[in-house]
Amino acid sequence: MSRTLILITGASRGFGRCLALSCIALATKHAQPVDFVLTARDTALLATVRSQLLQKSSTKQVNVITHAADFAQSDPTALDALCADLLHAIPNPPDKYSHVYLFNNAGSLGKLDRLRTQTAADIMPAVLLNLTAPLVLTAAFLRAFQPTATRKIVVVNISSLAAVQPFDCWGVYCAVKAARDMFHRTFAVEQGEDEKQQQQHNASSSSSSSALRVLNYAPGPLDTDMQTRIRDEMPQVPLRDVYVKMHDEQNLVDPQVSADVLVEHLLLKENAFENGAHVDIYDIDGWQKK
Repeated sequence: MSRTLILITGASRGFGRCLALSCIALATKHAQPVDFVLTARDTALLATVRSQLLQKSSTKQVNVITHAADFAQSDPTALDALCADLLHAIPNPPDKYSHVYLFNNAGSLGKLDRLRTQTAADIMPAVLLNLTAPLVLTAAFLRAFQPTATRKIVVVNISSLAAVQPFDCWGVYCAVKAARDMFHRTFAVEQGEDEKQQQQHNASSSSSSSALRVLNYAPGPLDTDMQTRIRDEMPQVPLRDVYVKMHDEQNLVDPQVSADVLVEHLLLKENAFENGAHVDIYDIDGWQKK
């Protein structure tokens, strides 16, 4: 029997935890056994999310694997090894899965200050975690799980408005988020080129839907620990005041609502987004009715 695989990075807290809980709906949609692979740095928090996920599931066909790892590695060999270890944690071989989801969620704001104040020691950890690690992991993942006529793959990058708009004191975060969007878009383009070549060799293989779907999803200003850092650590610039006001007026987005919107409005529907697109929660009609 075919299975569904759902791999989520940064799954121990915040939006990643909410995303894991929302993805139960994907298991229900495909009506087949599902393997969750959740990774983050904190073993104890991952165990808590695992318990919550199993408690929420209404079926015994849900299997949850947790894998603690720190992907902010500057050594290429070490990073390749971490990605290989994570893929080895997947409990079944690729040919057992007909639906595969990779959520590149893990990330960090880095130092919140003007660019001119930042050194290599400030910048490099943010680049490694936010850009290098997901790029290396996604490449390794797509080598292991190649899209086919019988295996549909969805890669979701958890993006940000900061990927398309400059924010004062967020320069490094904006840069890595923009680059992260672009490499996900490029994966979608490369898949399209591969499918064109396949269609030229076999006219009967043409399809209206790609076997690899890629989405950059901006979940909105979430009411999480990241927003607490913004209010506590940003210099006294107007943008900080904007977020303080949003918090005080309860206008931040509930992360569970945003995760539900991603799954229900974009992933449970066929062709709900252009392949490689950047979709912000505010682009989705009716999301506030959640």
